[in-house]
Amino acid sequence: MVKKMEDERDSLTVIFSGYGREMEEFLQMNPGLRSRIQFQIKFPHYTADELYEIFLKFCREGGYGLAPAAAQELQNLLKALHRSQGETFANGRLVRSLFERAQLALAERVWSEPGTASLKLFLEEDIRSLKGYQDVAELLKAPPDRLWGDGCLRQAQTGCLAMQTDRRAAFLPLRRVYS
Repeated sequence: MVKKMEDERDSLTVIFSGYGREMEEFLQMNPGLRSRIQFQIKFPHYTADELYEIFLKFCREGGYGLAPAAAQELQNLLKALHRSQGETFANGRLVRSLFERAQLALAERVWSEPGTASLKLFLEEDIRSLKGYQDVAELLKAPPDRLWGDGCLRQAQTGCLAMQTDRRAAFLPLRRVYS
C-alpha cells in the first residue's frame, strides 16, 4: 500500500481513520508511512448537548417523542457519560445504541401496559433503564446493580446480556403489530 501511495500520490487519496493511540501505533508500523501522510485531522468528541441533539434527531426520524422528565433524564445521562469519556468514547455510536435500547425499554413497557402507554413517547423510566446496561454502567464507573435498584434480570453481567436479548425479542412482535 505504501508503494501505491507513493507511485500514485497525484491521483490517489487514502483516508485512515481511528482512535488516537491506535492510529499512532498504525503509523509506527512502517517507517515510510508517516512521511507519506501529509495531513492529520483530529476530531474532538461531541459535547453533551450535541449528543442530545443526535438523540433528538433519531427521535424525529423515527416519529418518537420525549416526555419532559425523560428529556431531563437523558440530558443528565449524556452529561455524565461525556464527563467520564475515555479515549475510545464512541460518541455517535453510543447515542444510536442508547436510542435503540430506549426503544426496547419503551416496547417492554408498552407490552406490560397494553392500551395505556404511548407507542412513540419515551418516559423517564425508559431513559433511566439505559444506566443498567453494562457498557453504560462501566462508562459511568458504577456497578450495574447500584444503578438498577431492585428488580428482576438486574444481576451481574450475564443478567444485562439476558435482559438485552429478552427486550429485543419483546420488541420484534410489537413492531409488526403496531407499526
